[in-house]
Amino acid sequence: MSIEGLERYRQKRDPGTTPEPFGAQRLRRILPPGSSREFVVQQHAARSLHWDLRLEIDGVLVSWAVPKGPTLDPSQRRLAVRTEDHPIEYAAFEGIIPAGNYGAGAMIVWDAGSFRTADGVSPAEGLAAGKLDLWFSGLKLTGRFALVRTQAGGGKHWLLLHKTREESGDTDLIDARPESVLSGLTIRELADGRSFDAEVAERVGAPAGQAAARTPSLSPRRSPPVAGLKPMLAATADDVFSRDGWLFEIKYDGMRVLLEKDSSGDVELRSRSGRDATASFPE
Repeated sequence: MSIEGLERYRQKRDPGTTPEPFGAQRLRRILPPGSSREFVVQQHAARSLHWDLRLEIDGVLVSWAVPKGPTLDPSQRRLAVRTEDHPIEYAAFEGIIPAGNYGAGAMIVWDAGSFRTADGVSPAEGLAAGKLDLWFSGLKLTGRFALVRTQAGGGKHWLLLHKTREESGDTDLIDARPESVLSGLTIRELADGRSFDAEVAERVGAPAGQAAARTPSLSPRRSPPVAGLKPMLAATADDVFSRDGWLFEIKYDGMRVLLEKDSSGDVELRSRSGRDATASFPE
């Protein structure tokens, strides 16, 4: 797969007429590089409404179109049709694909998170064998899922199943939680040009004027970080002391960051070196 797997993707799109990423430049991922493998489910109001499930495997997003959308009901099987691989940065794409382009229509990031294999088989090996046994840790989809290839559709037809048997709460997430995990908007609201407002904030439980998502805003930074500010740093000492401006805490591995909110309500995190660390802490 890798970069060759994007050839079909690029053949179907014109970078001059669609805002979709093309993989030439790495945009910000929802999850930080080097972390767990990423998955995303994008609701797509193209010629027919469907949900695109995408798994990070070998440097691309291996993709399936799920016409009825995923479910937490273990008794239900969902058809998942294999489509072309997408670039990794597509996981952060939310917007409207203009008319006249392949897949024209609105698209929201309906769910996002990380996944791992449940059977010890690598995702690439499972994909080749036609069976993926996965644990999803998403904002909506959680638990054990399986993707199984069938003989139908020339090998492009798979079945998506939820295998976790314990009580899952709302099994019909399509109706119960229709909003984007990035913007808080439903796909209809996005298509109608609606922006994040007080009504949307109340629905998703976020303050009006702030990003609704439990994942970070993925828009480019509009202003540089405030100069001269640095996070508090730890220091070692031979003995315990008492001094104004100091406090003691258990030392954990991690990083110190500055949080900045601009006038539009967008929140970003910066490391001590000034690196954008927003995607490292989606919560």
